[in-house]
Amino acid sequence: MPSRSELNAIYRRVILALDAIDYRGTHGIHFFLSDADHWYCGIVLNPTVQGLNTFGLDNEPPVVFEVVGQIVRDAEEDIFPGDGALSSVWLEARPDFVSNLQFARIAAALGTLSELVHGRPLDLSHILSINPRTGAVRLRLQWNTPSEIINGMLPAFDGFGQLTDNANLSFGQAVRALFMLEFSSVHRRQYLVASLMLLCPV
Repeated sequence: MPSRSELNAIYRRVILALDAIDYRGTHGIHFFLSDADHWYCGIVLNPTVQGLNTFGLDNEPPVVFEVVGQIVRDAEEDIFPGDGALSSVWLEARPDFVSNLQFARIAAALGTLSELVHGRPLDLSHILSINPRTGAVRLRLQWNTPSEIINGMLPAFDGFGQLTDNANLSFGQAVRALFMLEFSSVHRRQYLVASLMLLCPV
């Protein structure tokens, strides 16, 4: 297990608040090819941060983005789209002032990150929704484990992206989400998606 100082160094470099991207810049952040036509948003760690190899990571680990918001109440039709192999949920700002400021920055942050990709621009329609009347921002998180809404509750996830057995989340509940950004080409378009790692109550 890495030492506490090594874990702190990994945390400072790898876990980033999505809304702060424009302010802290994108130094070292790139999209890396992980397999055929599949790319992930990662960061070049120079100098190397000790302890990454313990987790099976190299010197270009994925960036883990963090957002605190609430599960959207009125978008049940958008919760679990797709072919049954994919599930998703939308997050929105909490009703407080600070949360609304943070979510207002998400669109700009995703735009900044998408500019790191050369060639065709990234399509943000699978990750971002902006209300044309109010400007309110919603962020879509997806995962590969099929699941369902039970009694109006959504499943919670641990830090490995695995469903937890004893926790469920309700609509409108404050949650903390950790996720990676990835894209691949579908029908000649490059869709940016947020792959969920952790979703838990705040």
